[in-house]
Amino acid sequence: MGIEKQAFTRIALGIAAAIGLSLVALAYEFTRYLPASELDAKPYPMRRIDLDFPASKDGIEYYGKVRMNVFIDSHGEVDRVEVLDSRVPQRLRDIAVNAFSQARWEPGRKWGLRVKSVKEVEIDVEPPAGALGQPLRPPEP
Repeated sequence: MGIEKQAFTRIALGIAAAIGLSLVALAYEFTRYLPASELDAKPYPMRRIDLDFPASKDGIEYYGKVRMNVFIDSHGEVDRVEVLDSRVPQRLRDIAVNAFSQARWEPGRKWGLRVKSVKEVEIDVEPPAGALGQPLRPPEP
């Protein structure tokens, strides 16, 4: 085998290896959930997400926050919702998780392609406007 042919073979193998590594890296990018900081376009719900919190049974309204991650696939379906922090009663937290789990989303995009993404959501729970004269209490521990 001549020196030119050996050099050509090594160059071809090097290019093939580089392409292979690039494809592996690209495949990895599109199989994990990308955070907002890595997206060109962030995901958003296709419709308004209504949180129909019920009226308090004991006449005392609650307030607090729910922070959660919504994991959205490349088709806009929610794979799962993880609660990061919650300072509201369990029933209100469950309503929020259920509402965001059922929502349809426009997926996040990277390089113009739809990708899996994770959206951090924070919900402020406040009593209805008519209940402002009633006592407030933080959630039970």
